[in-house]
Amino acid sequence: MDLELVPLTHVYGGGLFFDTAHIEEAMRAWVDWVHTVPDTVTSSVALVRFPPIDEVPEALRGKFVLHLRFAFVGADEEGERLLAPMREAAPTFLDLVGEMPTSAIGSIHNDADQPGPAWDRGMQLEDIDQEFVTEFLARAGAGTDVPFIAIEIRHIGGAASAEQHGGTAIGGRQAPFTLVMIGVPVPELFAEAMPQKSDYIVAGILPWIASETNINFLGHVASTQQFASAWPSDAFDRLANTRTTWDPDRMFAYGP
Repeated sequence: MDLELVPLTHVYGGGLFFDTAHIEEAMRAWVDWVHTVPDTVTSSVALVRFPPIDEVPEALRGKFVLHLRFAFVGADEEGERLLAPMREAAPTFLDLVGEMPTSAIGSIHNDADQPGPAWDRGMQLEDIDQEFVTEFLARAGAGTDVPFIAIEIRHIGGAASAEQHGGTAIGGRQAPFTLVMIGVPVPELFAEAMPQKSDYIVAGILPWIASETNINFLGHVASTQQFASAWPSDAFDRLANTRTTWDPDRMFAYGP
């Protein structure tokens, strides 16, 4: 395996936090804004329900927020200019965006660094619009009862969508967004409550769900058809034939 390193020492990145009252206006602004930024910008938004526990910083404890995650490769001044429309879209109660070393990129999402019980379900989306925001927030926004800590929509595209010489076995290249629902760490809710609530959310956004996805975003696999959707059909057939040839006894038995 050959790896090519990128000489990148810092990025302009971090997060903007919008309180409950400003979630809708901020998310609607993001859906329009994300179509205008260059490939040097990576962003996502997440509806986050912070539990009221001491482990959560006091400023976020018990809050329901929209967290805009942002990273820009280039001069800080240009990153600030590109982010300005989102800073102006709605009031923020925390603005944590600034220059950071690449070694601190993980702090943008600030995911847990310790193992624990987890449930998630993911998919990829076709291009999203204001009607999508309406349907999504009606089922997952303020005033709804969902057992998810976070529901994130991530913008991809750029080099991820570029065709590779000779083809690859990577699925979901042409779907420009991903969506993932991350459940509360309560295992007794994993079997019924979370699948049922996720089905309810999915039912409202079906017109925007891509037919193809990527195995890294799929989460819980419930059927053979769902498993196969993580690759283009020709790539899946090629991988299945390779598996039959080299692992006929299914020692590595991932997937249905």
